[in-house]
Amino acid sequence: MKTMKILAIAIMCAAIPAAANAQENLKKAIDNFVNDADLKQYNTGSSAQDYNNGENNKTTSFVRQYDYSLPHDKMQALTKLITAFDKDKGKAYSVYTRNENQSDETLATVAYGDKLERSMLYGSFKDRNYRLMFVHDEQDSLRRYAYALVWWKDMSLGLTNVHIDEFYSLDPQKSRTIAEPYSKRIITINPDGSVYVNNKMTGESKLISTDIEKDTEIKTDFDFLKRFGTLRATFVSPDLAAQTTMQTMIATKIAELCNDHGDLLSTEERDFCIDALKELKKHNYACYDKYISGLFDIAISKLKNPVYKRVEVIP
Repeated sequence: MKTMKILAIAIMCAAIPAAANAQENLKKAIDNFVNDADLKQYNTGSSAQDYNNGENNKTTSFVRQYDYSLPHDKMQALTKLITAFDKDKGKAYSVYTRNENQSDETLATVAYGDKLERSMLYGSFKDRNYRLMFVHDEQDSLRRYAYALVWWKDMSLGLTNVHIDEFYSLDPQKSRTIAEPYSKRIITINPDGSVYVNNKMTGESKLISTDIEKDTEIKTDFDFLKRFGTLRATFVSPDLAAQTTMQTMIATKIAELCNDHGDLLSTEERDFCIDALKELKKHNYACYDKYISGLFDIAISKLKNPVYKRVEVIP
């Protein structure tokens, strides 16, 4: 049976350390790859974005991206990247792999940017190979690195396309506080997934139920509707206005819920949830964010075409 799991992986800005030993093989291999003079002619695009939020205008987070189209006689360069990835993956706290034509539809999302206003989705194309690695910063327990290697064959040109991403940020698994610029609120996200909104003017602290990390089993249609209702209410909560990280994570959980448990619903219940999702797409948070809107489209599609789980009867 095909399954889909969407991993919402949030990344925030942070100070860049001097070294990171856990991924030294992969980091060195990427540096050698992008600085190889023999490969320069095969580079089809590169970009880098550094965010400066620290003292002395110090870079506090970054995303770097590279694209290449390699002929067959340069494939050894890609092999070195994959070998380096395999050497370091045992030291990573999370690894995501997906091979071309793999039957399991697993997606991974990396949110990035100074305020997590952007995100990168991996695993959407069945004809591509994906390798993602997440590594703690050994010099700062609150921070982490993320690396992505993607490659696929262009049969029409006889080339292999290679895409490389490098990220650095705060570790989203750690407790973090988000102070919104020009806002009266401070949002604190704890390791257990609970969210507190503190009003800086009144000192009032409010708990927001997100249902993001602490999941209970979904066994019946009413379990589904209860979870769906909680996620929906949290998504539209004014306390999370402009918090792209949380909104993306909640939208992801809604899509995952519809994929994994949509078969529990009756036709009437599915239609009810589909109408609710269409309304969510019109919400300010979704209509201006194509990624969030796309997650709701996935959820709607999964409800329209639920995968019914096979029940084995033991004689």
